[in-house]
Amino acid sequence: MKELYKFNNFSKKTYCFKDKIIIDQIVDQQDFTECFFNQVDIFNCNFLNTSFGKSDLESVTFKNCIFKNVSFTESEFMNVRFENCEIIDTGFGSLYLIDLKFINCKLNHVSFNNTELADVKFNASQLN
Repeated sequence: MKELYKFNNFSKKTYCFKDKIIIDQIVDQQDFTECFFNQVDIFNCNFLNTSFGKSDLESVTFKNCIFKNVSFTESEFMNVRFENCEIIDTGFGSLYLIDLKFINCKLNHVSFNNTELADVKFNASQLN
């Protein structure tokens, strides 16, 4: 069973998020560098000026979230889903993406520089 979690409890000592549900959070200028996210569901959250650099995301769902000026540089994604999300000025650089889905998302000024895409789907999504 997944545990309800609030990001305001986060410190760099909390580097692993496993079996969590995160709802209705505003995350600004947070550093999740080298964190591990496994079996995490994140709903209705806003991520602003935040880094997920060199993090591992596996079996993670982001639903109804906003990402603005977020970095996922050098992270690893496996079975990650973005649904009904707005992603602005965000970098997915130097990554290896496996089984990544963008469903009904708006992506504006998003970069995938030096990123290998394997089974990445953009279903009903807008890329600008």
